[in-house]
Amino acid sequence: MIPPNKSMFAFLLMVQSFLPLNSESTSLDSTWVPSFKWQSQIAAKTVKTVEDYYLLLPSSIMDCENIAKGLPTIEERKKEIRISDVKNGYLAFFNASQVAVFKNRAEKLDVIAIQSGQSGAGNTCGAVNSVFTFDIAKKTWIKRDDLLPKGYTHVELYQKLSDRDILPYFDLPQKGTEIKIKDENNDSTISILKWNGQCFLLKK
Repeated sequence: MIPPNKSMFAFLLMVQSFLPLNSESTSLDSTWVPSFKWQSQIAAKTVKTVEDYYLLLPSSIMDCENIAKGLPTIEERKKEIRISDVKNGYLAFFNASQVAVFKNRAEKLDVIAIQSGQSGAGNTCGAVNSVFTFDIAKKTWIKRDDLLPKGYTHVELYQKLSDRDILPYFDLPQKGTEIKIKDENNDSTISILKWNGQCFLLKK
């Protein structure tokens, strides 16, 4: 594994820059707009399962080096699923990537957490550790850093912890409402973020 350093952090910042801005931004990142025709029908659904959200992941997540052309069919994408727990809103794919759905019932809003690439260290594609909503009208993913505690975005955590040889990533729950922030080096838990129905709070 490549040790954490400033150049790796700079790379992570570059990766994050390709993600959509927060929900109040009017600009959209085309790399996070589903690109295949079959995704349009799923995108238009008013009620989506965790598997629907997985199928709507952009090619930049599913195939960042474009070796498999973004896994362009439903069948190809479903082959990568390791665990699909629709009832609990959890899905695991590839070796260690995850999607989990958190419900904001008051606003009838799904908040989707995505973890791919773990910390991103030693990974040419970097990593995604964040929460999103999906805009049905614009058919795009919207990054929602505003739903995380201050200082707990992945970039902020990496900047704070990498000099201590700690490689943070989000471990998403198959059951429950807690995201564990873990160190990829030894899988120990650093912090826990708990969903309160509207946002994530740091668990004391």
